Amino acid sequence: MLNTKQRKFIPEYLKTGCIRTTCDKLGIHETTYFKWRENQEFIAELKKQLDELYNSSLNELKMISSEAIIVLKGLLNSDIEVIKLRAASTILDNLHKFSEKKEFNLSVVTKNNNTNVNTDVKEFSDEELEEFIENLGYKRV
Repeated sequence: MLNTKQRKFIPEYLKTGCIRTTCDKLGIHETTYFKWRENQEFIAELKKQLDELYNSSLNELKMISSEAIIVLKGLLNSDIEVIKLRAASTILDNLHKFSEKKEFNLSVVTKNNNTNVNTDVKEFSDEELEEFIENLGYKRV
């Protein structure tokens, strides 16, 4: 079981991102933190809370990404050429990154037996890329 200082350390560390700052704020010597790193329970809780923070942040970014795409599409109609160029460049850079991702695993947990099924997707089809491009407001010429 984590002690009080360990339970206070983890969320404070997640806020500051700095071991020294967190230790100073909580009045803990840094060597104490390094000893805690040998405690599997402490490390497991730290990792759990880091994963939760990461997943929460990722979900929030996913939710607002459609708004960012709308803004970029709007900027393509700007009267200022530099703005149009930067919007187009941003869109094309991200499209390039998206299309470079050749392989990824999808883990699907079946409802009947909770068995993990991994599906390898080798590359995106031309139709999927075409749809993505059209959703950005472009037509292939």
